[in-house]
Amino acid sequence: MNFLKRIDHLKMLKFALAISIFSIAYLITMFYFQMQDLKDFKQQIVNYNTASVNILHLESEIERDSYFTQSQILNHSVFSQQTNLDNKYIATLFEKTNFLNKIDTTVLNKNNEIKNLINNYKESKSKLFTISSGENLTEFNSAVYDLVGGIHNYSNYLESK
Repeated sequence: MNFLKRIDHLKMLKFALAISIFSIAYLITMFYFQMQDLKDFKQQIVNYNTASVNILHLESEIERDSYFTQSQILNHSVFSQQTNLDNKYIATLFEKTNFLNKIDTTVLNKNNEIKNLINNYKESKSKLFTISSGENLTEFNSAVYDLVGGIHNYSNYLESK
């Protein structure tokens, strides 16, 4: 009992209150930083989804352009169908994914790979119209296959992120 008489209960209460206030402040701080991380994570998800939609749109334009090109060659049609697949469209598309280049170097590499595949596609398409031969058609089909495969690979990467 002597021990209890020596302890100042008011000091103990103040000490317990100080520990409680410190604990609450620590928990609030940790909660704040976790909410910031969630906000950043949400923005990254939106960015990757936007890039994925843009890549899928590119894929549909490639397929549409290759369909029109092949039908034009096979039917010996003089009229070419207009598609969105021009340099301005491609530059705009990759400008939309530039924000990902800063946070993900794989996206930068895949963008460069897709640009190279598009250039190969365009070269084989121009060869197809200038020198019409079965070999050029095979080269064009190979370029289409490689480009669509590269786009699928890129799209799968974006979806995994």
